Amino acid sequence: MGVLKKEEIYSLEDIYALPEGERAELVDGVIYYMAPPSMGHQRLVSEMHYLIKDYIKKNKGKCEVFPAPFAVFLDNSDKTYVEPDLCVICDPIKLDDRGCHGAPDWVIEVVSQSSRQMDYFRKLLCEDKDRLLKELNRFLELIGHSSEIVPYDQVDWEHFDPDWKLRRKDDPGKDRWRRIALGEEGRQEDLGPILRRGYINLVPENCMYVDGELVFYDQEYCLEQLPVHAIFQRVIDHIYRGPVWEKALIEKEELLERYHLSEYQRMWGLYGWRFEERIRGEKELFEYNQQCRRDWKIVSGN
Repeated sequence: MGVLKKEEIYSLEDIYALPEGERAELVDGVIYYMAPPSMGHQRLVSEMHYLIKDYIKKNKGKCEVFPAPFAVFLDNSDKTYVEPDLCVICDPIKLDDRGCHGAPDWVIEVVSQSSRQMDYFRKLLCEDKDRLLKELNRFLELIGHSSEIVPYDQVDWEHFDPDWKLRRKDDPGKDRWRRIALGEEGRQEDLGPILRRGYINLVPENCMYVDGELVFYDQEYCLEQLPVHAIFQRVIDHIYRGPVWEKALIEKEELLERYHLSEYQRMWGLYGWRFEERIRGEKELFEYNQQCRRDWKIVSGN
């Protein structure tokens, strides 16, 4: 977890006011932002939840097991609120609709090296600018060496933009990326290297340190002719996700400019957004919902 440093003291009201989908814990008035758990983390929590619940049931116990997100209020203060991965609670008096009031009988936390890796970047963001830049340079170099670089004259520039299907056939800007690549307009460094097979999830959440080297996992998805800039912008976006930017020693915009991401920032973001839409099947789910949802005008009429 990354500390959201600020002079003021936070309370439960600030936790409840977080945007939907954001999770955080509160310890002595300090908010700790929680990154989304990885698939491996959730698999482990799910398996332990089942084993513990099954053991309690077979032994006819009265304890209950709750997986996160589940609120635990350790004291009567409004300055502390935590969400352990798993809680086992045997005293029903401690439980109500809000969560557990007092310490659970058993708490289990799954700690991954990848979560510490993201915390490390966020810690540097707030404490050591020079070290942050050094680590980002190292990360960028790893991305650049993750696949063969495609020469510009072999890149499919007509389909370079993720939204090329929305472009009209007579769009005069369809050759824009080719012209930039050839040096006829703009700056080539704003396009950056193009990977033959780019792994778009090469981000801090999906890596760990092993013997001083970064090792990546959960890299089953790759895209043909993926710009290094598209991956690296995801790295920076992930580091700045949540209120951690409040105490950042360097503005996000400064980093985007430093690494030549500013000029086409929206397009680099589109690579990630369109990829996630495709993985989640959002278009198909929307079409299915449109076909199957009830027509409330008909329902009301009946």
